[in-house]
Amino acid sequence: MVEEKFTCRIQYLNDGDPFVTTSTCYLEPMRQVTFSFQLHTPIGDQIGDVIRSIRAPHKSGDAALQLFRKLENGADDFGTYLDSDMTLAEQQDELQILQNDPEIENSKDPQMGWDEKGLQLYEFDKILLRHFI
Repeated sequence: MVEEKFTCRIQYLNDGDPFVTTSTCYLEPMRQVTFSFQLHTPIGDQIGDVIRSIRAPHKSGDAALQLFRKLENGADDFGTYLDSDMTLAEQQDELQILQNDPEIENSKDPQMGWDEKGLQLYEFDKILLRHFI
């Protein structure tokens, strides 16, 4: 059986304490990377690969994915968190948000989709969070 995949851009924000100046501080990556999620593998089983791909300081047990997209007015839309115990295929509403956006589908710019919607990585015990795109 061929494993179905969904590819999107991912990124994280260093959600650590901005006032700490120790070697445990990490800079936010300057650019996003592309990651292919397996549709029929639980999200929790893929978070470790996501973290390694973007070299995030998060631990897989403390991380979660959240939907993100830019609205027409330029505002950020922080969507729902993905359930790490479920596959992406089982979370159809969230998958459709990533796949179906008339503005992006009708765009002639192939990079527009990367900038407008994606996934975010969050650390559970932090307040400041940022996105996977």
